[in-house]
Parts: sequence; structure tokens; C-alpha cells
Amino acid sequence: MADQPDLPFGTALPPITPRPVVRGYARRPGTGPEGQTCGTCANVVCKSYSRNYYKCGLVKTTGGPATDIRLSSPACELWKKKDR
Repeated sequence: MADQPDLPFGTALPPITPRPVVRGYARRPGTGPEGQTCGTCANVVCKSYSRNYYKCGLVKTTGGPATDIRLSSPACELWKKKDR
């Protein structure tokens, strides 16, 4: 058992926080309504700089490309219809 640390009996391990399934997306793309995409979701946010960068409004995002989403990605289970 060399892989496990030596902890005193009764010591609680810190909780493991799960990482997002796909970075930048609130849930796994493709788990939402059939025929819908991220581009048709009310939660999509557009950040405009020298060009447009799309982010999911339900996820804490960064200013970098790691949390960008594609509008053509299939919708996730948290997809919400846009009010027009």
C-alpha cells in the first residue's frame, strides 16, 4: 500500500471537487433537446473584442480560450429557449 498516504486513524480526507466534463460547457454537449445547439440557447454570452468569443453564461469563465464554446455544439441538458 505504498500509494496511500499515512494518515492518523479518523482523519477525514479533503472533499474531491469534480471537474466539468467539457471545459467551458455547463453540461456535456449532446445531452439536451434534439436538433438544438449552443447557438440557439438563451445562456450563450458573446464577448466582443477584436473578434467575438462565445461563452456559456452558466459557467465561470476566463478571458482565455479554455472556456470558449462553439455555437454549433449540440445543446446540453441545461439548454433554454431564447426569448425573442
